[in-house]
Amino acid sequence: MAVFAIRRVLNQLPLCVAVLLLLGLMTVGSVQAEENVTLVEVLEKHRQATFIDVGKYVDEHPDADDLESAYFHLFREGLMHDMEVQAAPYAESYLKRKDQNPAMSNLAQRVRCMSFATEGDFEEAFAVFESLLSQARPQSADAMLSLGFVLASKARFANKVGISRDIYEQLSAKFPFNQKVTRMVQTGLIKHDLLDKPAPKIGVRDMEGKLVEWEQYKGKVVLVDFWATWCGPCIEEMPNLKKTYADLHDKGFEIIGINRDEDSEQVKAFLKTAGMKWPQILDKIDEFDLDKKFDAVMLPSTYLVDRNGILVQFDMRGAEIRTQVEQLLKKK
Repeated sequence: MAVFAIRRVLNQLPLCVAVLLLLGLMTVGSVQAEENVTLVEVLEKHRQATFIDVGKYVDEHPDADDLESAYFHLFREGLMHDMEVQAAPYAESYLKRKDQNPAMSNLAQRVRCMSFATEGDFEEAFAVFESLLSQARPQSADAMLSLGFVLASKARFANKVGISRDIYEQLSAKFPFNQKVTRMVQTGLIKHDLLDKPAPKIGVRDMEGKLVEWEQYKGKVVLVDFWATWCGPCIEEMPNLKKTYADLHDKGFEIIGINRDEDSEQVKAFLKTAGMKWPQILDKIDEFDLDKKFDAVMLPSTYLVDRNGILVQFDMRGAEIRTQVEQLLKKK
């Protein structure tokens, strides 16, 4: 009926006016459709399109003077934006070239490593990681630490805890005198020791004065989230946490926030508009020492506890939180 009504109106108008009105209606429809699109989705769509275009450029211009830059773009985007599987064929292609740049070859191997992990072949991913680690120089400790931690997380999320632990231990053996590596590896290994055991006791009151104990969460899947208002990555994660909580709370998902700020008034002001509908515990330095119980040295630090109160995962970010929560909710 609406279509016929619009057609009758257009038939009664001069042609030029009718065309302008029709274009206006089309524009309004387009704007309304775009209103449901987030900036993240727009950027991701643009990123994917650019990746495809650069890939075509590499395929169609094998002798281009700026081919190295094109490969670098593909490898960087693959590693930074979870497109390592798409970037892997270009990594394989680059590694067959006779005129390889050592730094670019290293980057290509990193892409291969993460691509294998993303596709679930952790044995092959670990083999590539070992090869890279054996060639690593002391000044590349930070880069190898970053790669190792991401790979270890992927392995742990796939229940390959042995491989995850091996990665930490190999990093420690490779860089025994690097204090940052030593500290990070020790923290990671301590967190591994928390797995498959009852979650550390909480037993303190939240910011509303209510006691928070594990007994009240029996039968629930719980995310323990250590965060602070001054922690950029913590704040970036909030929309994801709120969406996951809103979607899965009725199915048995809970969150316990543990804030590490020193200024309680600042935290209260933040929470008034943050829309975080779960309990918040203010754990100042040397107050409850919950950070020591969970070994939450860095922020954000997250821990996932199953329906039986067993700590089963740690340090999840982004979509992985929802994936792990949904898997646990399916278990009775």
